[in-house]
Amino acid sequence: MRYRAFTLLEVTVALLLTSLLVVLSYGIVGGFSRSADAVRRLHDGSEDLRTTQQAITADMDAASRCSLDGDGIVCDRPDGRVRYIRTEGKLLRERHGDVDTLLRRVTGLHPARSAEMDRTGVDPTLIDRIAVSSLLEGDTIHFVVYKWYDARTLVEVFDNGSPATR
Repeated sequence: MRYRAFTLLEVTVALLLTSLLVVLSYGIVGGFSRSADAVRRLHDGSEDLRTTQQAITADMDAASRCSLDGDGIVCDRPDGRVRYIRTEGKLLRERHGDVDTLLRRVTGLHPARSAEMDRTGVDPTLIDRIAVSSLLEGDTIHFVVYKWYDARTLVEVFDNGSPATR
């Protein structure tokens, strides 16, 4: 009786093909894992941006005025003063003595005024928008929050000693 078996060459080719399939499968699974991590980081970063934008919007909406204060931005709210500063690449929010880090990897915090505010001669420290720039997965993301003043607020600012040059 004679036994049939695989030759050494056939076994070697089978092992080579099997190991090639294992290596390819490992690379595919690793690629999926890296993609999932990148999506998770992007989601976390965009969630931080959304939270920051909501906080700034809420502070500016509740504030009677927002103005420049040295290297920061101050919003005077009925329940107290809120100050935003950018330091060491972080956006910090100071309120009631507490300091919160709202956003990391901030490349810019830019207060601005509309041309109408400049034209009417409103207090030069008064601002009506805040632009924030941040890095998110290699891209720079910008968002702008606007403060809408009503005529009464601007009149109160004039009454508080701001020169009215019209």
